[in-house]
Amino acid sequence: MGLSEKQLAHLKHKLLEMKDELETKKRRTTGEMSDSRGDIARGADNHIGETASEYEDRVIQQSLNEADQKRLQDITEALERIEEGTYGICIDTGQPIPYERLEALPYAKRTPEAQREKETLLAEDRQEASGVDYVRMEGDTETTRALEQEQQASHQSGEDASSDSTNEQDWPKQ
Repeated sequence: MGLSEKQLAHLKHKLLEMKDELETKKRRTTGEMSDSRGDIARGADNHIGETASEYEDRVIQQSLNEADQKRLQDITEALERIEEGTYGICIDTGQPIPYERLEALPYAKRTPEAQREKETLLAEDRQEASGVDYVRMEGDTETTRALEQEQQASHQSGEDASSDSTNEQDWPKQ
């Protein structure tokens, strides 16, 4: 089952908001990093410890920027899929991506099952490349967190449905 026009419009709005937030953050961070580099280059009466700390902050910020850059790319690709009419369809299986998943992660491009498979294959590839024994990938990735949220929501809605079907026989006698 595909997405309704209302659902698609809602998800597109979410994607555009996310894109705007990331672009604003990128502009702000770029300006702050330029100011920081200028201070270091001028030797703005910093103690060596302060300079090292600023450098460390920049390295951390750069890695955060890389994650944001990847997310921005994923959002842009999702917006392109909306325009192409392929949004909400798994790029690996061709199956519809559940609305709940898209609500939690609007730039998702795979069904939960296909995403798990992809992450498992990536973990196995990393294990082979590194020579480290592969036990289990305990990823704290954004995608993994979104999958867990979906599972919890699905489980809770299942509990709600089953609790509605209880009858008087299930109640303890008093």
